[in-house]
Amino acid sequence: MLEADYTNIILEEMRNRFDAVTELVTAMGEDLQTIKQDTQILKADVSELKSDVKVIKAVVTEHSTQVADHERRLTVIERTA
Repeated sequence: MLEADYTNIILEEMRNRFDAVTELVTAMGEDLQTIKQDTQILKADVSELKSDVKVIKAVVTEHSTQVADHERRLTVIERTA
């Protein structure tokens, strides 16, 4: 085998490997774009949940205040009875 033939074979193998790497990088870029979109959707969902939790917290706090007031008033009524 001539040295030139060997060199051509090696170069062809390197080209094939570079093509494979290029395909993988392209596929990874597409995957990263999908991940980015999914992350944006998740951020929106988390933001909505965060807002909902704030509302729930406010309602629970108000109910706790009302229950404490009722307990205080019942205690006063029980003591006077």
